[in-house]
Amino acid sequence: MIETKKRQLVVSDIVLIGEIGGTAEEDAAALIKESGTEKPVIVVLLDSLHHR
Repeated sequence: MIETKKRQLVVSDIVLIGEIGGTAEEDAAALIKESGTEKPVIVVLLDSLHHR
């Protein structure tokens, strides 16, 4: 679930860090796109580092 705050924050860049699997990253990407922001967006997706 992506939560947003009502107050305005001063943000210079947007950084999204996630793990492969699920749809949270896609939901966040849609939210960023819908916001119309012109700020740089950096995305890092990682595979699980914990092997069983």
